[in-house]
Amino acid sequence: MDKRLLIPQIIYGSAGIEMNVYFSNIFETLNPDNYAFHFHCSCGSCCDERWHFTPSTGSTGTFDAKLEVFDDNGLQTAGSCRIIIRDPAQSAGKKLKLLIIGDSLTDQSHYPVHIHTLCKQYGIGLEMLGTNIPEHLKSRPGQLIRYPESELLPGVRHEGYGGWSAATFLTRREALKTNPFHHWHCASPFLNACGEFDFKEYLEKNCSGQIPDVIMIGLGTNDLGAADEDNHKELTARFLENMTTLYEKLHKDAPEAVFGIVLNPYGTASQSAWGKNYGSSRFRRNVRHFMPLAYRELEKIFGSKRNCYIVPLYHAIDPYHGYPEETSEAFSGSNITVTRQCNALHPSPAGYRQLGAAAFSWLLDILESRS
Repeated sequence: MDKRLLIPQIIYGSAGIEMNVYFSNIFETLNPDNYAFHFHCSCGSCCDERWHFTPSTGSTGTFDAKLEVFDDNGLQTAGSCRIIIRDPAQSAGKKLKLLIIGDSLTDQSHYPVHIHTLCKQYGIGLEMLGTNIPEHLKSRPGQLIRYPESELLPGVRHEGYGGWSAATFLTRREALKTNPFHHWHCASPFLNACGEFDFKEYLEKNCSGQIPDVIMIGLGTNDLGAADEDNHKELTARFLENMTTLYEKLHKDAPEAVFGIVLNPYGTASQSAWGKNYGSSRFRRNVRHFMPLAYRELEKIFGSKRNCYIVPLYHAIDPYHGYPEETSEAFSGSNITVTRQCNALHPSPAGYRQLGAAAFSWLLDILESRS
């Protein structure tokens, strides 16, 4: 397969909820305007930048899809996938215990909130597990996270922490002394008093001994954010080793849980946001290049494990309009104002809802397929 092509093997959707495939997220190029994208499917519509579809209750099922990428010289590459669409009304009354493990994309709590909101809307009995409780943290002094509205937070919990990598969950024995009031400087919740990973003790202490039905693990940005031409192989190998260890230790005490290995988005396509946050264009190029390479290796490792699934989210977010923006002078002293993206890795609330809808659609498929 063409290494530039990043199309997921399966794309999940739900009746009544818009689903999206953004072409610049599934084909690696610095300038997608140089290409024409044809997404062939018996449902949905194509715009310049995406394929989109809001299924009706009569549009559920499995569909074949194919992406073709053209430039001025003709067809450059092509790939296929399946689209699975479920009707959330069919899962009303079902129950689900969910543990989400992640980094700042989880910590900001917008997409876990949207999962919780959709489950509530469709009558699915979701119980979220975890010690990170945004309802309790929202009003803490010095809080830096812009959480969702307070009325959406009750019942939402997870194990997401800003800046954390797979290694952090495995090794951080003590809270950091720097800015201790920031909750992401805590010790790993999965390590016991002796510094050993003990998921069974975690469940007994924090979840009344309940074993999650589903464990989602969404990590990689902090593991691979510093990757470049010189060190990406080393960082990728370390990330894959730590992800495998984390999975094995969790699976040991939750052998019947369904695992979802989440492929997080790898940031905005706008150089403006990368420049504001990191100063250099190399971060945009490197993150959007080396994270997808690591994702292919994750699929090889986890794609064939029993009760383990790849959960793609990266295709679903608008890389141009799904991230925060700010308005400023075009340049110093200009009387012209321009709007530019200002956060390279953390979506806007609307962008997070796109991720939450994609994650909810995967959970819906798990509920239906296991009923």
